[in-house]
Amino acid sequence: MRGWRAALRVALIVSLVECACVNSTQSAPTEIKIGGIFCQENNNHEYKAFNLAIEYINNDTSILPGTTLVPMTNSTKWLNAFNNIEAVTWQIFHQAVAIVGPLTSPMVRATQPLCSGFHVPQVAPYATDPAFEFSPSSYKYLLRMRSSDSIENRAIADFIGHFNWTRLGLFTSRDDYGLNGVAAIKDIASRMGWVIAAVDSFRQFEDPLRVNATQQLVQLRARGIRIIILNCLASYARVILKQASELNMIKDYVWIVKNGAFSFKGLFDSEDNVPDYMQGVVGMRTSFRGGVLQDEVKRAWVSAGYGEMAIENEDAVGHTFDAVLVLAHALHNMLNDGHNISNVQPQFGFYDGLSTEPRPDGATLLDYISQVNTTGVMNQLGFDSNRSPVDVAFDVVNLRAFGFQKVGYWNVEEGLHLDNKKEIVWPSGRVYVPTDSTHILENRTLKVVTIAEAPFIFAQTQTNGQGETRVIIEGYCIELLRKLSEMLRFKFEVYLVPDNNFGAQDPVTKEWNGVVREVLNGRADLAVTSLTISPERQKVIDFTQPYMDLGLTVLIKPDPTEEKNPFAILRPFRYDLWMAIGGTMIIVGFFLWLFSTFSPFGFYGRCVQKCHTKIEPRYLKLHDTLSLVRALWSTVVYYVGQSSDHLHPVSSSGRITVAVYWFAMLIVMSTYTANLAAFLTIKRFTSPISSVDDLARQKDISYGTVLNSQPQAFFESASVPSFVTMWQYMRYHHTFVNNSAEGIEKVMNENYAFIWDSAVLEFVAHNQISCGTLITSGSVFGRIGYGFGLAKDSPYTKQLSNAILQLRHAGYMEFLDRKWLKANDKCAEAAEKAKSENQLTFEDLSGVFIVLIAGIGVSCVVLVLEWIWAS
Repeated sequence: MRGWRAALRVALIVSLVECACVNSTQSAPTEIKIGGIFCQENNNHEYKAFNLAIEYINNDTSILPGTTLVPMTNSTKWLNAFNNIEAVTWQIFHQAVAIVGPLTSPMVRATQPLCSGFHVPQVAPYATDPAFEFSPSSYKYLLRMRSSDSIENRAIADFIGHFNWTRLGLFTSRDDYGLNGVAAIKDIASRMGWVIAAVDSFRQFEDPLRVNATQQLVQLRARGIRIIILNCLASYARVILKQASELNMIKDYVWIVKNGAFSFKGLFDSEDNVPDYMQGVVGMRTSFRGGVLQDEVKRAWVSAGYGEMAIENEDAVGHTFDAVLVLAHALHNMLNDGHNISNVQPQFGFYDGLSTEPRPDGATLLDYISQVNTTGVMNQLGFDSNRSPVDVAFDVVNLRAFGFQKVGYWNVEEGLHLDNKKEIVWPSGRVYVPTDSTHILENRTLKVVTIAEAPFIFAQTQTNGQGETRVIIEGYCIELLRKLSEMLRFKFEVYLVPDNNFGAQDPVTKEWNGVVREVLNGRADLAVTSLTISPERQKVIDFTQPYMDLGLTVLIKPDPTEEKNPFAILRPFRYDLWMAIGGTMIIVGFFLWLFSTFSPFGFYGRCVQKCHTKIEPRYLKLHDTLSLVRALWSTVVYYVGQSSDHLHPVSSSGRITVAVYWFAMLIVMSTYTANLAAFLTIKRFTSPISSVDDLARQKDISYGTVLNSQPQAFFESASVPSFVTMWQYMRYHHTFVNNSAEGIEKVMNENYAFIWDSAVLEFVAHNQISCGTLITSGSVFGRIGYGFGLAKDSPYTKQLSNAILQLRHAGYMEFLDRKWLKANDKCAEAAEKAKSENQLTFEDLSGVFIVLIAGIGVSCVVLVLEWIWAS
């Protein structure tokens, strides 16, 4: 009895199970709609992979038997979020149970709220933004086929650390994918003590050919970065690398391109035609470990008429195929477990005020998707609690002329392994490991821009016998540059700036011109000329330490009017010297009378000696020949070089005094004559303006400077009243010139004063054919310096500055000054006389008076001897 009951229970259970299976099979839908959103600009490879995967599942009777997957696809634009939202809305409305795509992280972020709201699982083939991993609760219905960028960044960091690089730059597209994709690199660099010398980005356009990243690339180059991590999609990477090659930023650089450039078509046209500027690029590419299934997909691809394709070069295609496999296996398991796929259309309450109803089976399907564990095209398909792939591995690839070359691999468990048998060929075409900095100038060739301005730069065109012309550039700056190149062991190529401007910013367009623009645009590494260091220029470029300190001065024609001074003849001697000369006349006259009177052999002495006898008439007639008045008169006529109308002293003491006095007066008169001649020529060098304040106060002479130049900026920003007045005058009367040569010409031909750099104007004034044609007037004002210009944050600035300081301390700049600024001075002597009004003082001729005093002393001694002799 009991056995019969047990058998009955077993039979009943079996019957119930069979009924359940029959009901389950009967409830399986005949069609299930799967949505797909793909980029219309990407040659439809992912779209083809999606349809091929649907066809593959439908032909496989072991998966979803009796059920056909129906693809629903939309083509959208890369950067158009609204376009992608429209596509997702359409697919949800048309009962897609799950959606594959969009392909990029920003578009997934834009559409995920809609999928989450309607409980429609979203499988992203290539959503790598780390935010999806860090905050999965914000993306509840998202499953990612590709690992986060943070894991790839770990692989790249191990690659960088392997070569001991410590200084790098990050260059990305200006979107969530680009910017967030390198966030982990920054954290790793901070922990490792690496220097992220620059982080820059470029603006994206729907058409990649519109991208212009030249300015950002120049800034990267200026910072001396040689290890650059590029994070953008393939079509943009192609443009960036081409622009980098035009700036000579490929050779001797290392470009580490992230997986986004290797996952989509568009990096290059074909593996048989890899451009030169891409060869040597390295990066991480998702490993392909699909085995047999990968080969099947390749055959199916060809059979479908899609042609040959290396799926390894477009892993987004493989991830798209795998996304369909995951959905198919999840649906298969879900249906086998007795769950149904709802045919109820989701309710959209956007306009009619009704509530929005999500899909009732969405959460269940998401759980089954997360539990899938099967073999895919790429690798083993499985997901963790954050719905991220578990099996993560990358190939280290090196782009060669024939395509990608695998040179190693990386995975979470083992880390980085490079194949010793396969060397990396870098962009330089060599296998030795590049350094991570361009700070060393040695063996580098710099492009140098300059502008002609004597004496710093002379440009002369020469023609050879074949009629070919070339420009010879020499001057102060070129010789200094040669000296720097010898010290730092670099080479240089010099060219003249096309627009013949130093560099000023347009007030309207804010664009720079001249040599500054050449440096800003990266066409020149160095600007070498008489370039003024100004605050405005320092905002956009760097300057070395000044190689010359100078200021502003005024170039003007001399005053044609002569000085009307009736006492100008007294100017050669100062008043103390004139007083000394007058005193000397009196003293000498007194001693002449003294010696004539008291000497036994003088006129009066001879007469006295005859007193005891009858005095002869001739002695009586001559005894008062040199009276005191007549002696004083003799000294005056001696001074002016005339002969005395009386007899000269006859005694030895008197004659010695006269001889010394004649000698002294000869020197005084010769000196007076020479100095007077110099003062008579001063009028040729006399300026009507003695200072910049005089120039500001007067109205007769027009004055100005070069338009949009540093001197103009000086006056424009000045607060000193006289400078403010001058700026208002120049602006109101439009007295600016286009360049310094035009200003100098205007001074020569018009009543005009030109304000410019003192070194240039001094050179011009001292090299005129006729001395005094032009002169500089007043003292130097507005102190400035000349320096070499480089790109902002250039690594060469410090080296060049240190070298310039060494040359200044060694006196090399004085050597250049003598050679280029003073060697051809045609009127230095006259100019010095014109500038100096140093009158001769008593100290200058004191030696003459010392000789005179000594002579009088000797005469006194002789007088004593005469008395002794006479007695």
